[in-house]
Amino acid sequence: VEDPYGAAAGADAVVLLTEWNEFRGLDLTQIARAMAAPRMADLRNVYPPEDVRGAGFEAYVAVGRPGWTRVNVTEAKPNSISDEGPELVTQEV
Repeated sequence: VEDPYGAAAGADAVVLLTEWNEFRGLDLTQIARAMAAPRMADLRNVYPPEDVRGAGFEAYVAVGRPGWTRVNVTEAKPNSISDEGPELVTQEV
């Protein structure tokens, strides 16, 4: 794999283990779209959580910061199905 985008393609999660400059300016939206399940563990706190959320990731964990996950309420509570489809909420973890 030649770059971070290729490494993320089809992945279920990305884990940032370094704060090197080449990982600081990534297009998070491009990475999230390429992933099978866009989840991030940012162990160096490189990206602000709101940037990760805005890029389309479904889960985020970090060191010393609250993490979050998007929960599909319809899957969590089968009786809550509505005509508009599943309700998505964000849950702090």
